[in-house]
Amino acid sequence: MPEALHIRKQLRDRAVTALTGLAITQEKVFASRVYEIEDSELPCLLISTEQDSAETGSMGYPRLITRTIYLVVKVCVKSSKNFDDKVDAICLEVEEKLASEITLGGLCMDLKLLQTTMEFEAGGESAVGFASMVWQADIRIVETTPDTAI
Repeated sequence: MPEALHIRKQLRDRAVTALTGLAITQEKVFASRVYEIEDSELPCLLISTEQDSAETGSMGYPRLITRTIYLVVKVCVKSSKNFDDKVDAICLEVEEKLASEITLGGLCMDLKLLQTTMEFEAGGESAVGFASMVWQADIRIVETTPDTAI
């Protein structure tokens, strides 16, 4: 019997699968918010789930639950004078891909971009710039089977 995976892990895994192979970041997509990035791995995407809330959708037992999970796609690039252009090009690819797969293979009821923030970090081998894209994923489950989307 396969091991049950939390719905958040399933969401991260599906996002990694969907975003692997984009023209700019190619295979450099990692399901981790904590990842030591080498220069050779830039540009890349880091995928994490950073917040989760639940709303009861039915009475009785077991109840239907709508989980709202915030999926973060962190774009990481070597900082340069054209940082904004590089980040925007990668964000465009991510937005186009996820907009074409808003259910991520039937896992989500909906997936939508909420915000994008930019940051810059000096240090390491070189300076790195980031864009954090926050996506809202709505997933319905039954409370007794939190590893299965319905």
